[in-house]
Parts: sequence; structure tokens; C-alpha cells
Amino acid sequence: MAPLVSIIVPCKKIDAYIERCVASLEEIDYQDKEIIVVTDELCPGFPAGKRNWAMQRAKGNVFCFVDGDAFVSKDWLKNALYWLQCYPAVCGPGVLPPDAPLSEHIADQVHKMVFCPYRVTPKSPRIVSWFPTFNLIVKKESATLFDSYLTGEDDKFGVSIKGGIFYHPDILVYHNRRGIFRPLWKQFATWGRHKGAFVGMAFVAWVTTIVVYAVNWVKGFVRRKPF
Repeated sequence: MAPLVSIIVPCKKIDAYIERCVASLEEIDYQDKEIIVVTDELCPGFPAGKRNWAMQRAKGNVFCFVDGDAFVSKDWLKNALYWLQCYPAVCGPGVLPPDAPLSEHIADQVHKMVFCPYRVTPKSPRIVSWFPTFNLIVKKESATLFDSYLTGEDDKFGVSIKGGIFYHPDILVYHNRRGIFRPLWKQFATWGRHKGAFVGMAFVAWVTTIVVYAVNWVKGFVRRKPF
């Protein structure tokens, strides 16, 4: 039996990008789907809060997260559901649309040179520990709520998925980029700040765990009591 799929698209307002995204979703040859577009009018705030709002109201047992400035390829959902039979979550690249302006093509080259280039260009299949929510498909039972802050919520959400996220280049969407200079710098600044905070919390947890282990190892060594 085909699963009911809830496709969740957070955005500030309805614009040309959203209309293009929804049109591509409506053209998918799959009947058991619902498209939930969440604007500021329905749920003001960050995209994470909008995704939570949608998940709490969605009827599907599969959640598909797509950004409003992206649109899906013809076989996107078919390929995603095929691999979702084997994994709790799947994802794929967000390739720049061919008709994007020159400034976005330049920004795209920057994305390809920084961390995890498989996000923006097709690479070989692999298991990944996290993936941006511009193109992420998750079984309902594996999905937790997002923390309501910007960018770093992707990291924490991905880590919470037990069994890993399977990346395949055929689970393809087209995703616009921020323009060069100020918009791109702002985006990377936000990424750096929130991802740094996330890694910082993980580092503190790691250090305290090692300290607790070391202290108790010394106690055990000194006492030398048998188990």
C-alpha cells in the first residue's frame, strides 16, 4: 500500500518561487499526497517552527521537507519512496536551476568548494549524518520536532534520526542560491554561528563525559574492588 505523503513547504509569504515549487509538486504522478505551505500568516517565525506546525497537523506517515525557493524533479518522490523502504530518511542534492542569474551561478561555485558539496551537486550514494531540509524525506516515526532556531536545527534533527540518512543523487531538486556578497555572507555567517554553537555543545558534552570517565577510572583503580 502506498504511503500518504505530507510535503511541507515553509515560507514567509506566497511569491513566484512558492508558486513554482507548488506547481512542480502538483505535477508529481502520485495521488496519496498533501501539500502544506506554511506562511508567516499561519505561523510566524523561523522555518523550524513552521515545519513543527505542519508536522503536528499533517495526515501523512511520510514527511517531505522542501524549501520554497526549490522545485522538484519529475521522479523526485518516486526515487525517494523507493529508497525510503530501506532507510528511516533519505535526501538528495539541490542543483542550481539552469536559468538562474549569473550572481547565483557564482554563489553556487562557492557552495561547491565548501563543506559537504554533495548538498549542491550530485555525488555518489552514501549515508550522511545530517542534511539540510531543502530536500529531506523522513518516515513519521523517525521524525522529531525541530528546535525553533535558524540553520542549526538541521544538524540536531539529523542526529536524532536513528539509522542514518541515505543520500542518493536521483532524489533531485532544483534550488536557487543567495546572491553573491552580502546575501551569501549573511547566509554563511548564520550557518557558522549556529553550527558553531551546536558543535560547541557537543564538545562540552564530550569533555565532561571524558572527565567523569577518568575520575571514576581513578576511583576504581585506587579501590581495586572486584565486581
